Amino acid sequence: YEHDGIQKIRVQNDGAYYNLEVSGSNKKSTTGTLSILGNLSIQSKLDVTANNDSIKLSGNWENTGIFDERNAWVILNGNNPQNIYSASSSPFYKLFFTGTGTKNLASAIAIDSTLKIDTVSTLDVSSNNYKITLKGNWINNGAFNPEKGTLLLDGNKKQFIGGANTTVFYNITLDNTSGTQITTNENLIGTLILTNGTFTNTGKKFTLLSDANGTARIAKIPNSANFAGTITMQRFLPLGDNGWRFL
Repeated sequence: YEHDGIQKIRVQNDGAYYNLEVSGSNKKSTTGTLSILGNLSIQSKLDVTANNDSIKLSGNWENTGIFDERNAWVILNGNNPQNIYSASSSPFYKLFFTGTGTKNLASAIAIDSTLKIDTVSTLDVSSNNYKITLKGNWINNGAFNPEKGTLLLDGNKKQFIGGANTTVFYNITLDNTSGTQITTNENLIGTLILTNGTFTNTGKKFTLLSDANGTARIAKIPNSANFAGTITMQRFLPLGDNGWRFL
């Protein structure tokens, strides 16, 4: 769809496109659930309309234009690896990773509501350590490879971190005056930075991991933030060294 005028993207008779490119100088609007078996390239503006039409994608997401997410789900369901590149000005609303193919970030991404990882899926922030900015809830029922990336929680209402599986995060930054609460045991490799709001782990384990590469930490907490609950802190001791160590 490359016309310079406004265009409506019709639903295919067989229910799906293979590859879909949205270009031209004006917006393209969905007319129903958009199913794409290959790649989606957004070079102009894609609007899911007030109907909040979901997008189901089996290939790569490449957004160098504008995505008007409204309140819609984007579902990445490929069984082969999928790459996600999103222009910084275009967040997702709800993002669901399913299918057995690893979902690899090719840029930082932002989600205005829920991020969910299905039981069969893996989300990898890649060796570039791309940031995930989340305003809603984190639900991990699958696997997450944090590399050395950061999860920024900056919503305007209380956010929950949970799911069926424990997530190992590298860095977490909380900048939400309504706070966040973990509903599943969670682990941290790097640093927890509390800028605004209370990080609550009542009834769950929040473990600061330690190995030969380093020990997780909580940065100095300002008056605008707090930590409520208990911490499980590991301390790595090298094999064969009988000297004393600070714990």
